[in-house]
Amino acid sequence: MLANMDTITMIATAGREIALELTTTSTKTSTLTTTSSSTTVCPVSSQSIWSQTATTIFGSQAGVSGSTLSLLSQPIGMYYDGLNNMLIVGDYGNQRILQFSLNNPSSVATVIAGSNGAGCNLNQLSVAIGVGHDSSDRLYVADTSCNRVIRFPPNSTSTTTGTLLGSINIPQNLFINSLNGDIYVVSYNDNAVYKFVGGSGSPMIAAGGNGNGNALNQLSGPNGVYY
Repeated sequence: MLANMDTITMIATAGREIALELTTTSTKTSTLTTTSSSTTVCPVSSQSIWSQTATTIFGSQAGVSGSTLSLLSQPIGMYYDGLNNMLIVGDYGNQRILQFSLNNPSSVATVIAGSNGAGCNLNQLSVAIGVGHDSSDRLYVADTSCNRVIRFPPNSTSTTTGTLLGSINIPQNLFINSLNGDIYVVSYNDNAVYKFVGGSGSPMIAAGGNGNGNALNQLSGPNGVYY
C-alpha cells in the first residue's frame, strides 16, 4: 500500500508476518521542458523517496506467525483509523480482525471480529481480505470464501455477530466513501467493482462487469479499489 504521506504503513503477507512502517526522507521534483516559440520549465510531479530501513510496528520482527494477540498469520487487508491512530488488520490465517494502537506499538491487539474458527456463520470469518470503517465506526469485512460482505457494529468483539450487507462473488478489497457511505467492493471472479449506495441495498456495478479482458470497459482479476 503506497500513499503520498509523511509515513507509509504496510502489512507483509504470507512468509513475512509483520507490520512495517517506512518514513519519508526527502522529496524531489521532476521538471518537463517544452519547446515552441519559447522554452518553459514546468513542475509536473513530486515523488517521495522512502527510507530503505523499515520499523516493525506489530508482529514478529523475525516474521514468525502465530495466533497470540501480539502476532499475525498471513495478514492481507488493512485499514488506518486516523481519528484514533489505530490500524485494523485482516488476520487471514487466524480468521479474525485485529485492532491495535499506533500510539503504543508495543501493546497487544484487540480482536474486533471473528476468532471463532473458519466458517460462514455471522460470528465467523473464512478468508477475510477487505476491511474498513464507516463514519459511524461500523466495521465492514469482505469475506472471500463465503462470498459476502459483513457489517459489525461499533465496539465489536469476538463474541459479536455481524449482519450480512450483501453477497459478492469472491470479494477482495473494499473502500468506503466517508462523505456519503457508499461502499465499493472488488469482485475478483466477476471482474467488476460493485457499489453499495449509501452502504445498503443491492450492489450495483460501478466498473467492469463485462467479462475478463483488457478493453477499457473490462477488468481482469481485480483486487484493489480506492475512492
